Amino acid sequence: MVSNTPPVDIYPFLAYLPDFLARWKTRAAHVSKVLYDVYGCLVNAAKEKAASGKQYPYTPVLVRLIRERNLSPDRGNERDEESFGDAEPPIRDSQLLSLGSGLLDASVDSMHAVVETLILIMVKHPSKLARLRAEIDAVTITAGQVVAPDESRLAQLPYLQACILETLRFRTPAPLLIPRMLTRDDVIDGYILRRYHRPRKRARYPSPSRGLR
Repeated sequence: MVSNTPPVDIYPFLAYLPDFLARWKTRAAHVSKVLYDVYGCLVNAAKEKAASGKQYPYTPVLVRLIRERNLSPDRGNERDEESFGDAEPPIRDSQLLSLGSGLLDASVDSMHAVVETLILIMVKHPSKLARLRAEIDAVTITAGQVVAPDESRLAQLPYLQACILETLRFRTPAPLLIPRMLTRDDVIDGYILRRYHRPRKRARYPSPSRGLR
């Protein structure tokens, strides 16, 4: 993986080159600013949610961390961490940005794979797509206006949840995010890997190749 390693990590003296001789410094600073601007919006939204005191069926990770560390949107990180003694200091914005971006980046690939598979299934089964769309429209369209559903409305979307679960069964994105299918049963390190990519235990899935009814 040497080709993917920045030269400055191999030759540390390059870090001392002036900017006009090291265009990568300017480019890195620009990319860093863009990323901070993008992820900064997510952190600010998490701060506002944490300060609102609103309870969610599922509390976002950043919101929960901010509440646990008692960090409000109008309170800066002006105090030194050592001044808190044994108490947990508030999380710095840079730490929130790093954590939030890491969680987002880690989830994008798997979400993308799941959505692609769901689209594939719906294209092949238009009747199921029509049923799913009717359910979503019934929940999201009010007086001709489209309102995005929040967590509180998930209970009103049972068929959508079923479609997502069926998609995860049909083509699981984990652990390698690469669709795969064995042509025969195999054993690796004591683990039995069954033929086919999809779970095909007929006692649980009477029609494993048919998908959603």
